[in-house]
Amino acid sequence: MTSQNVVGRFFDVPGGQVYAHVREGHGPALVFLHYWGGHLSPLEVPDQMAAHIGAFVAQL
Repeated sequence: MTSQNVVGRFFDVPGGQVYAHVREGHGPALVFLHYWGGHLSPLEVPDQMAAHIGAFVAQL
């Protein structure tokens, strides 16, 4: 599957950043989340990012 459309955005979270990008093509769209930096545990980031990611995907 080749990506026809790739959209991405950075979100600041305490202690780091999350980058979200969506790949859309012939199959279902895929949302990738990349977190780096900071002291947050992996479980805290999804809780803080849920509203941002939902708004990001809704714009597509």
